Amino acid sequence: MEKKTFLEHYRLCREEGAPVELDRVSGRVSYKALDTRFGETVVLTRIPVTDVVPAERAKFEEQARAARVLDHVNIVKLLGFGQEKEEFVFVTEYMEGETLDAWVGAHGPMPPEAVLRVALQAVNAVAAAGYHGVTHRALQPGDFVIIPGQVAEGGWPFVKIANFGMSGSTALSSHAAEFSSPEERENKTHDFRSEIYALGATLCFLLTGESNPGARLQHLKQFSKPLRNLLGHMLRENPEERPQDPVVLAEAIRDCLTKVARRQEFARKFAVPVIPAFRKMGGPAPV
Repeated sequence: MEKKTFLEHYRLCREEGAPVELDRVSGRVSYKALDTRFGETVVLTRIPVTDVVPAERAKFEEQARAARVLDHVNIVKLLGFGQEKEEFVFVTEYMEGETLDAWVGAHGPMPPEAVLRVALQAVNAVAAAGYHGVTHRALQPGDFVIIPGQVAEGGWPFVKIANFGMSGSTALSSHAAEFSSPEERENKTHDFRSEIYALGATLCFLLTGESNPGARLQHLKQFSKPLRNLLGHMLRENPEERPQDPVVLAEAIRDCLTKVARRQEFARKFAVPVIPAFRKMGGPAPV
């Protein structure tokens, strides 16, 4: 008989007798579930033990337990973690929203101002996680969920990042290969600078809608110099040449956002087009 309750308190939601599946990446499967103690909807993710690199299993479990203490406005909260038989089980808060890759797929590239707001929120989240010794490693557009509302400073989009604490899963790392840093692809040391590379690749995707790294870089030539310089710094091959301090990087992003906003305001005032011609049409692009 199929197991219905996990970690004592979480029961899979069912429709027409079948579990409600939310996402599937290789062996990792996420379901809609219910916290039987409080009646709250949650997300329950099951990862086969065999999907975790054996040599990194201890670190995987350590990262997952550390991720439970993360409490940040831009991080999807991990509510529970454990191993049941041959599976690792993660329970996270349920988010009503659309992932960034789904948004781009439906509407085309995001406006630069919106992309920079994503960048600022991501840097703050990664820095907060790093303070507790937690790294994301597989950072990619599908990990960002657009939440209804605005960021604290105003503007769209407000995002939360999912899957903190799941580093080490082969399903996640292979799926994120096109956004991973050179050292991550070569299984070398991973740190804050590696996450910044992955974030830079994600920002490029949001700006261009291109999945191919080479094509993304070609399209970036059409954007303003401050934006190109910022992304170029984040995407340096050598991690020693990338941003080293999240506080300094956040300030650089704010400065770039100010310059881009001024350019957009000038364009709106004088009807000067600033969005590259390859932008897809058909959906809202709030800025």
